Amino acid sequence: MGGESWGGSFSKQSSKSSSSSKSSSQTLESNISRKQSEILDYAFDEYKNFFAPELKTAIEETKTGSDAFNAAMQQQASAINASYASGKKTLMQNLTRQGIASPGSGVANSLLAQNENNRRSLLAQAYYNTLEKNQENKQNLLQLGLSKSPTPTSDVAYHQQAESESQSKSSSSGMGISGSRSIQIG
Repeated sequence: MGGESWGGSFSKQSSKSSSSSKSSSQTLESNISRKQSEILDYAFDEYKNFFAPELKTAIEETKTGSDAFNAAMQQQASAINASYASGKKTLMQNLTRQGIASPGSGVANSLLAQNENNRRSLLAQAYYNTLEKNQENKQNLLQLGLSKSPTPTSDVAYHQQAESESQSKSSSSGMGISGSRSIQIG
């Protein structure tokens, strides 16, 4: 009988200790989750107030017709046109030395037309290269934005669930209702 009494007393203490440790661990987890939620809220505010506007501006600059796009095209077009003008001058000097640079010469006109076609082809290629580079930049910016966006951990979800359960328990206990039900629509 002494063994039974001791065993019964032990199990009562054990269950009290167990429920006390459960309550204390739930409180600790809830405190950790609450702190993580605060950190997440802070990170989201920082993201929304600083990073998101900068990211949006950078993405806008990748669009065709933006100042950055136009500046890149202007720079490339200037280089191509300068090269064309230099090449045309050299071509005309060579044709003049050979005596075939007269205004109606078929050879001169053919070579000048070929030179002009090359210039146009280079300008078109520069345009498509700039478009491609801007699309790559846009994708990189979007990936960066996604990777820097604050994301909750599983502990935050636990905190939100624990808080909603405690709110429903406290509201139902005042009304004498033993449980709470939630209805999900859709």
